[in-house]
Amino acid sequence: MFIAEMIIFVAFLALLILCNDFLSLAICLFGLGLALGCDYPTAHMIISENIPSANRGKLVLGAFGFQALGAHAGTGVGCVVLILVPDLSAWRWMYATALIPALAAKGAALINVLLIVGILFAVVLADRAGRIRLQIIGFIGCAVGLFLATLSDDATGSTRIALIFAGFMLFNFMTNIGPNAQTYLLAGEVFPTEVRGMGAGFAAAFAKIGAVATAFLFPILLASIGTAALLWGLIVTSVLGAVVPWMYRIETTGLNLDQIGR
Repeated sequence: MFIAEMIIFVAFLALLILCNDFLSLAICLFGLGLALGCDYPTAHMIISENIPSANRGKLVLGAFGFQALGAHAGTGVGCVVLILVPDLSAWRWMYATALIPALAAKGAALINVLLIVGILFAVVLADRAGRIRLQIIGFIGCAVGLFLATLSDDATGSTRIALIFAGFMLFNFMTNIGPNAQTYLLAGEVFPTEVRGMGAGFAAAFAKIGAVATAFLFPILLASIGTAALLWGLIVTSVLGAVVPWMYRIETTGLNLDQIGR
């Protein structure tokens, strides 16, 4: 599956570079998304199932963190391409550069710096503090960060800016040390072997559905209920995000994956 999806990715990427109309461009981008969607759980399974239990959390999250480095590298490549090809055709060359690492994989646009920092903390702590504990701490930290942001409604000037900045920086950091990283890690561990691929894929699919729904619904909610109400809604969902894993917790830290089914 891993090799097949990389072949599909390379094929659609090569065709994308040659596109001359909107329909063909949309088809090729759909194909790329399909291949990447397949790769997300498959690559995760390959990593999880080939790593010793004692170090699995650290090494799986280390691999997960490389998407942040890839995003930084991609942005750098894009800047270089724009300097060398300062016209509308630059987009073709930007996509073309992705062929090299994609082809090498047969054998991620600037990501926030705190993504890397949060992932590094998650890598260090996952096998020590435990997945569920970091998940709960992360969600609570998200709620605190969002609460700081809501306080900015009653503030002015530099205080307002500081509260917004501190709130969302804390939210971003705690998201990546908790929900972002630990949900990714747990999805590859918590299911019995015979349904692990399906379970991880199901979890990944719902993450993407949530991301798309957020992109479409947040502007509508922001316009209809206002910033404060929207932030309080997010605080409530973050608190629920801490409560639910605690109620239904299955701690996988240090467990052999074959034990999960039993």
